[in-house]
Amino acid sequence: MPLILIWIIVFAAVLIIFKFFPSLTRGFTLTIIGEKGKLEVGAKAMAMQPDRITLTPAEPPVGAAATLVARLVEAGFRPAGDYSVTEMAGLKIHFTNKPDESVMAAVYEHPRAGVWFDMFTRYADGTSYTIATTRAGGNLDPRPGHPVVRVPGMDPSAARAQFLRDRPRAAMKTFSNLEMPGMYAAAYAESMAWRKQHGISAAEVQKVGMEKFKG
Repeated sequence: MPLILIWIIVFAAVLIIFKFFPSLTRGFTLTIIGEKGKLEVGAKAMAMQPDRITLTPAEPPVGAAATLVARLVEAGFRPAGDYSVTEMAGLKIHFTNKPDESVMAAVYEHPRAGVWFDMFTRYADGTSYTIATTRAGGNLDPRPGHPVVRVPGMDPSAARAQFLRDRPRAAMKTFSNLEMPGMYAAAYAESMAWRKQHGISAAEVQKVGMEKFKG
């Protein structure tokens, strides 16, 4: 579920390249720096990424984010807190929870990436399952045991129906609203530890570099 946070930093690192090559297109720039250059970009992206994140209370959502939270409430979820990510300026996460189904959802607000939501379940064996309503991050290698199904722009009710139909049948974990920030921060740290060990390949940098921030 925290893959999108990792993707935002990787994307930002790739954009740094274009700051130094303002007259070149993305594709050409990524071609001329070569495989070694792309690997260096990937390494720098990982170095920029915090090992852990801190969630601090934030104001309730407004605009498109408020609309998404309302639609999740209509789908049976309940608001579970609004937070800012201290290490990622401008990023807000609005949690919702449906403990009777062991499913949670997070509405994200980012000044460039926009507004979208994830729906996820954590399992007793440490794995997870996520539906993401943004295309972003799909070009990074998946972490084993943590599949992310991308359904760009899907309505919360339809996403919940698909999620409950397709998620693995195994022992699931349930979290209270108060537990969700800690759970999410821990999941991010686990995901980042794997990502830094796995690294980012030249091929991943190429694909991420050609992406655009969009839902």
